Amino acid sequence: MNNIMWIVCVTFIIIGALLLVAGFVCRNYCQMKEEYKGHTTGIVEALIPDMPDEEGIRRGVHDYYYPLIAFYAEGLLYKQKYPKGNNPADYSVNQIVEIAYDVEKPEHFKIAESNSIQKMSQILYYLGMGFCILAILTFFLFYFLR
Repeated sequence: MNNIMWIVCVTFIIIGALLLVAGFVCRNYCQMKEEYKGHTTGIVEALIPDMPDEEGIRRGVHDYYYPLIAFYAEGLLYKQKYPKGNNPADYSVNQIVEIAYDVEKPEHFKIAESNSIQKMSQILYYLGMGFCILAILTFFLFYFLR
């Protein structure tokens, strides 16, 4: 019984550690791939109606709504019209949005969107932690039941 306990606990720890390492690798890959390194939150102050892009014109849309976003970067307040609009608007006034910006030129920014690799990295972290906790619980369970 003692050998089984150790095999189960060590297996759970190894699986947990591998999942944690995989999550770490995914997160670092995302950070290396990111175009904009600065991160902050912003607020949509207004929706500005303007001409649609070519796709909107082909669909017969007369106006696109472009969000005016205010955010602080490197200690300064920036208010910029976001270059991507839509009809109906993708954002609402006073909506909080995550911003990724160029540290050298904060006026170059985008609304940060979570991608599948970032979600995968979080899932791997949680699974890794779960297996490590399961290993500890299994150890105590076997230890107190023997």
